[in-house]
Parts: sequence; C-alpha cells; structure tokens
Amino acid sequence: MNKEINDYSRINLLDSLPDDEIDQNNSFHDGESGNFLGPDQYLAQSFIPSKPILTRVKLLIQKYEEHKGIIEFSINNSLIGDSIVNISIHTDDLSEFNDYEFFWYEFDIPDIQVNTGEEYFIVCIAKEGNFGCATNILYEKGDGWGYDPIDDKVWLKSEDLCFITYGYGNEPPNKPIIDGPTTGKVNSNLFYTFSAIEPEGEDVYFYIDIYDGSIPWWVGPFESGEEYTLGINWGDEGTYLIGVKARDIHTAESEWATLEISIPKNKTYSSIPIILNWAIERFPLLQPYFSYLI
Repeated sequence: MNKEINDYSRINLLDSLPDDEIDQNNSFHDGESGNFLGPDQYLAQSFIPSKPILTRVKLLIQKYEEHKGIIEFSINNSLIGDSIVNISIHTDDLSEFNDYEFFWYEFDIPDIQVNTGEEYFIVCIAKEGNFGCATNILYEKGDGWGYDPIDDKVWLKSEDLCFITYGYGNEPPNKPIIDGPTTGKVNSNLFYTFSAIEPEGEDVYFYIDIYDGSIPWWVGPFESGEEYTLGINWGDEGTYLIGVKARDIHTAESEWATLEISIPKNKTYSSIPIILNWAIERFPLLQPYFSYLI
C-alpha cells in the first residue's frame, strides 16, 4: 500500500458539525499499515461510544484506479447481527481523492441513539471492487476483525481500523406538566392538558396511564411546549391517578408526572320530605301522623 496520506483529509480530520463532536478517535496511522477490502470480504471494528447519539463515522481508506466498486458500510449490534443503519458509496463518490493514497472518508449516517458503554460494530464489505483500510493497534475499547467468506468463513481478530466516530449528548424532555381538576363527579367529563419542554426544541410524545385498568398509550408527536388535551370520564367513585412521561425523537424519556383525582360518591336526595311538608300545609290536623313518617 502507498505510504502517502492525503493532506486534504488531515485538514478534515478535526472538522465537526455544529451540533456534534468527536467521540471515539483512533486516527493515528503510520502511512503504511492496512488491510485489504476486496469483493465479499468483510472488515469490522468494535467500539464503545461515550455519547448517546451517533451522527457519523470517518474511515481512513484507499482506492485503486483500475477497480470500480462499492463499499457497503453499516453500524451493527454484533458482528453477525442485523445492521442498525447502513449506507453505500461508489468509487465515483471518491473522485476528489487521488488513487493509491489514504484519505479520510466520512460516512454521514442518519443520527441514531446508542447505549453508552455498550459495544457496537463498524462493518464494511466491498462489492465489485478493491479497497484498502488503514490500521493500527492502538484502540483500547474494541478490536478489529476480518472475515473471508470463501476461505476462513469465520470472523478473526485483526488490527484496529483507523476510524473516528462523532456524536452528541441528548437531553431528555423536562418533566411533563398536567393541568386539570383534581375532583369531579361520577360520569362527568373532566379535561386535562399535558405539555413538556424539550431542551433542544425537538418534538415530544406522551405516554399516558390513568391507572384504571386500561392499557397505557403513546400520543404524538407534539412540538416542544405544545399542549395535548384529553377528556376523561370516571364511572365510579374513588381516587384515581393520572401519570404521564414524555419522550423525544431519540427515545430519551423524562421523569413521570402524576396527578391525583378524587371522585366522591354522588349525594342522593329523597322527594318524600318535600311531599310530606306539602301535605302538612294542606291538612294540618294530620301533622302528628306525618311527623312520625318524617
């Protein structure tokens, strides 16, 4: 492999989007070491993110002029598991870079939520072309892997790939606010509003539980701070609880908010005293008998 590293990629090495920053950084390269990435041959690298949102990944790769092909790139939960996200690039997408030189290529994936402290895998396979991936042996939070489906047909540990991951921290929504009456009558409609502020201005969903035996449910999305109104009719007396939590578009969840509702027993009124009073006024001589009934 050629020892020259493209200067352009060195400048781009520290570039970051306004809302993300470098997370895992295994960028050192001696200008020579690398693994071959050919047709139907896989290379992989495990890593442990420290930021809950993964936005993009850079790999130090090499292309060959005489070969046209495709690199399929994915983020996986395991070496043999389904991919969380995947994209493909063609050699035509690499035309700005010189052949036989190492250069940093950015795989700009859709933002995904990951569990910090857990292991994930960068997995690459070449289709109809030959490439090279730069390597070193310096990354301490994971391992490089290689797989040859024709000969070995098994994953084997290898040198670490030269890679950089980017991400950002995601703040969950604030604790929701429930606004509405705390007491009411049996079989009367009571209306409650739910709202939550998302610190980053993202949309939110509400998970509502009224603890009456019905199944909790999600509603949304709603803009940060937007109110959602729900009408509830309790058919029996008792003390009830409304609970709600908010979730953002990255599935980060807020604390639970609760509101206690009291539905007292309806008072019953008898029409008998009213009738007896009317009878006493009309027939005063019968008052002793009516008084006994009252």
